[in-house]
Amino acid sequence: YSFDKDNVAAYTDMPKAMGLMGKFTDEKLVDDAGASIKFLKSQKNVNGKIGATGFCMGGGLALMVACQRPDAVAACAPFYGGMRPDTPVDWDAIAAVVEGHYAENDRGTASPEAARELEGILRGKGKSATGVKDEFPLDQSTENAQSWT
Repeated sequence: YSFDKDNVAAYTDMPKAMGLMGKFTDEKLVDDAGASIKFLKSQKNVNGKIGATGFCMGGGLALMVACQRPDAVAACAPFYGGMRPDTPVDWDAIAAVVEGHYAENDRGTASPEAARELEGILRGKGKSATGVKDEFPLDQSTENAQSWT
């Protein structure tokens, strides 16, 4: 992985950010996550248990990596994280404890209905899916961006 200053967008430059996000591929993201996992595992103060977290698109990516790297990801905490319908996930493979956090007024693949569906899928497969009240919490009166800005 190498840092490229041309592939960074300021928080205020949403058109550039959206253009850059459109260039991501699942393969590249999993490769980058694999490089991060390799680096973390090489550190003396890491016990081998690694967590994945992210907000919005990053939350969905954290779930994807947890599915694709069950050997490495022990905990996953998506915040308002949805996934494209074609995201390559294998819920049978996930070994991580998943603690999801979602917004009451979000929509699409991060909607409350989608959060409850994911929770049900994971629990139905005997996976650990939890939140503060033994279910994925829904931040009340919030939408995705309003929840963490």
